[in-house]
Amino acid sequence: MSSTFRDGKIVRDAATPVRVERFVVGTPPEQFAKQLNALQEATVEATEAARRNRGNTKVTFEDVACPAGGAVVVLRHGLGRRARWRVVDWTRTIPGGTHGLERGISTSNTNDENTLTLLSFVQGTATIEVE
Repeated sequence: MSSTFRDGKIVRDAATPVRVERFVVGTPPEQFAKQLNALQEATVEATEAARRNRGNTKVTFEDVACPAGGAVVVLRHGLGRRARWRVVDWTRTIPGGTHGLERGISTSNTNDENTLTLLSFVQGTATIEVE
């Protein structure tokens, strides 16, 4: 599951549809047992897939304004753990060069399980993916 930060809100991407099973009254016991076994196997498979993907959540922050001069950029991702991050798109106000973002490590900056603080040294606009 991934999310995107748009217009001041975190928007989750659409989940896959739920599988619907129909059981008919009067179904022979053998066929009913096969349906129940198939449903149980699908439930186990879906549960295992959800557990595997729990750590793969990512949030994308779009159009983040990055001032120059060591300005602080705070991203509240809410992942509940230390985040890895990368710039996936960058536009400078003055052409040439790369972004000037780095993780803020000073004690006055908030870097906890739900917040990422970056320092910006080059003016521009970034799309930042946090996972």
